[in-house]
Amino acid sequence: MIRIICIIIISTGLYAQCDNYSQSQCSINNSCNWVSDIETGSCSSLYTAQACSQAPGCGWSCQGGWYLGNCYGTYGCGGGSYQIDNGYCEEVQMPECSEMQELPCIDSDNCNWIEDVEYMNCNNFGSSSCELYSDYGCSWEFSWGGWQSYGSSCVGGAFQVDNSFCQEIQMPTYDLGDVNFDGSINIVDIVELVDIILSSEYISFGDMNNDGSINIVDIVSLVDLVLGN
Repeated sequence: MIRIICIIIISTGLYAQCDNYSQSQCSINNSCNWVSDIETGSCSSLYTAQACSQAPGCGWSCQGGWYLGNCYGTYGCGGGSYQIDNGYCEEVQMPECSEMQELPCIDSDNCNWIEDVEYMNCNNFGSSSCELYSDYGCSWEFSWGGWQSYGSSCVGGAFQVDNSFCQEIQMPTYDLGDVNFDGSINIVDIVELVDIILSSEYISFGDMNNDGSINIVDIVSLVDLVLGN
């Protein structure tokens, strides 16, 4: 009985995903994005009764005259122009950590920004290295005081190369179902998993059947696991 109650309570909120949201609901959800798609056209360009009836403000009618209750002209779509709002709400696709710049990486709970700045000086390079770092102001030039043969050297002064990057945070090892990583599996993990689903996110520790997605099936499995402990 407890299992059934848990499933019913959880299921009431599982399907309020982005694709079911109105524009106002979508705009206040950080995990969703409203995509505007306005279709406009002329009623006269619609050549079937079905298409005409589906366009706001358009009507399928006799374009000729009537005689004894019969249209002696042709039927067509009239009503001027129409506009159809096909806008929809979609899930925000988060980039991979390796694709993020510094600020988005720092703001992400799943990513870590690695500082890797290398300091160099053009004056220390030979001809091949000097050419390699030409984008940093290095150039191989003739100089009577040059240390290389033929009186040439690499000039340009000091510069720095920023090789910093964003990488995914390596999660420690936890048991499947331990969604909040506290070392135990209980009702708190069920609540956390529901929040993850409602946020259209994914976490491998909540994928109870390892099918690559998290849904009501995983919730049911986690409830069974908690009740069985």
